[in-house]
Amino acid sequence: MKLDFMVYECAVTAKGGIYHDPKYTRAMALRSGVQAIRDAMGDLFMLGCTTPLGPVVGIVNAERISTDITPYWQGEGKIYKEAPTVPNVCRNIINRSYMHKKLWLSDPDVLIVRDTNTKLTENEVIVWTSALWLAGGLCLSGDRLVELKPERAKLAKMLMQSVDSFKNLRPLDLFEREYPALWAAVKEDSSEVVVGVFNFTDKTETYEFKPADAGVSSSKESKAVEFWTKSELGKAGELMKVEVPAHSCQLIFFK
Repeated sequence: MKLDFMVYECAVTAKGGIYHDPKYTRAMALRSGVQAIRDAMGDLFMLGCTTPLGPVVGIVNAERISTDITPYWQGEGKIYKEAPTVPNVCRNIINRSYMHKKLWLSDPDVLIVRDTNTKLTENEVIVWTSALWLAGGLCLSGDRLVELKPERAKLAKMLMQSVDSFKNLRPLDLFEREYPALWAAVKEDSSEVVVGVFNFTDKTETYEFKPADAGVSSSKESKAVEFWTKSELGKAGELMKVEVPAHSCQLIFFK
């Protein structure tokens, strides 16, 4: 069962609503209501969505950790902090990556890889697919899979066959940018370190990072390979510089 738009319960008092117990805070009222639903549901799977996160910990099985994804990079007009844009969704996913399997199963929203009824470019589709692959969590599709072209179907198949492939996902530049560009993780079997370099800006950017900060061992020589292009980037030195076009990303594996 999916419980959506639960945040609006917390706004009833602003619209003149009165709680049965006037001593309850909005968080207490929300948790009490969700707990009542849980008690009635028993052990059935519960997905929370659009809700303050803290009050539902320990009740829901899974929780949406981001704003909605959309089949376009961002809409027109003023873009507010939780507007449904690819950069906003990705910012929430990486900043809340620590919650997965600790507070609940995280839901980063659905995969969109179709090439019809969408404004996402090829590079933007790769950005979103890469973010979902690194983040793990629920693997849901926003496409009609039977209608996908073979090259796009491969992306969906890759995610579905390799759910939670990575662990210890974290931003290397959490306090440097509003939208972290450097995502570090380790393959589940600990065989490889990967750094996702994401450019959420509207122009080509060059990003720098130290492989050691991502967990690349300095005791041996590691070869860097970009996943999507299969390009060999040489040996991991003390500092790597990566040029990434606008609305694009690279997944650099250190083997």
